[in-house]
Amino acid sequence: CAGTVNFVVTYGVKCPGAGTFSLDCQLDSVYISGVGTSVTGGAPTGSRSINTLGSGLSGTVTVGGVTPTYLTLASAITDINARGLSGPLVVEVRNGHTERTTAAAGIVLNVNPPFACGATRPNKINTLTIRRATGTGAMPIIYAGISVGTATTSSSATSLDGVFRIVGEDYVTIDGISFRDTSLNTSTTTRAEYGIMLVKKDKNDACKRIVIRNCDIRLNRSNNVSSFANRFGAGSVGILVTNIDNAFTTSLTPDYASGTVDSVLITNNTISNVYQPILWYGIEASNRNYAWKDNNDSIINNVLTNFGGGTAETNGIMMMGVNNYVITGNTIDNKANGGVDHVQTGSSMFGIRIGVGSTNTS
Repeated sequence: CAGTVNFVVTYGVKCPGAGTFSLDCQLDSVYISGVGTSVTGGAPTGSRSINTLGSGLSGTVTVGGVTPTYLTLASAITDINARGLSGPLVVEVRNGHTERTTAAAGIVLNVNPPFACGATRPNKINTLTIRRATGTGAMPIIYAGISVGTATTSSSATSLDGVFRIVGEDYVTIDGISFRDTSLNTSTTTRAEYGIMLVKKDKNDACKRIVIRNCDIRLNRSNNVSSFANRFGAGSVGILVTNIDNAFTTSLTPDYASGTVDSVLITNNTISNVYQPILWYGIEASNRNYAWKDNNDSIINNVLTNFGGGTAETNGIMMMGVNNYVITGNTIDNKANGGVDHVQTGSSMFGIRIGVGSTNTS
């Protein structure tokens, strides 16, 4: 061939480990029909900088107890957020372990690039399981921190206190952990608004294939701020799933099915001393893409007690804007385990409140 030929050189590099590395290359010659030809300008100036966190996480790691991998669940989640997963990861929280979160948001699972070499967010192959370790001893407890956020009565909130939050991740299982407010939070401002909360990373990146099972959630039902008109519910909520991003600024309008909360299972949990045990608030009917409602989600065999008692509306289970859901086998008793009669003046209480969904079983 005649004239000028431009070449683009691509190359694969084995992960060098953690650190910042400089990558450079030079093209000296090419062979055309078996004849070697020298290259002009084959050593361009500059180089490529690679910043890597080493390998992603996989296998089994431990939290708490003697010689753990991580002293706290919070530090384990921080590492996962930074490095991602290179295979299935099990985080075993040892029996008897307790910790108090240091941020109002609690522990936030929000895996974002850049990852370690070859790592990913949790997915069908690289699953994430956070579970109580086997053996005897007390269930591990994660306490809310000394908080400063509070729900509002408008359609958005700038901050919410809580214990554990999942931001748009998939294929995550939480099994056998207790999430609680602390007795040090004594005011509406400081008390936790959620035990576990699922929010979206953005309008087209919602949680899928999440399992929350065998957990114990206890907050403070005295936290009963009347904010039912918005998607955060009223006061303290045991498990909160809502159509909003991590900034809590506005409700979202998904463009694709990836923006729906899909195939989430909440089962065999005990939720008590909260104002609302389970609140699921999907996309609104007024949304222009109302076809993208949450889908195929299940709330099965949970025990919900000691909730309500204030003047704001409350429900044992509220599920709005979800298609093809299953609600079955749950025990709902607002007065059991120290509960009181709900105030009926100006408010209402439902064991299960459902709406704006289709093809459901309850």
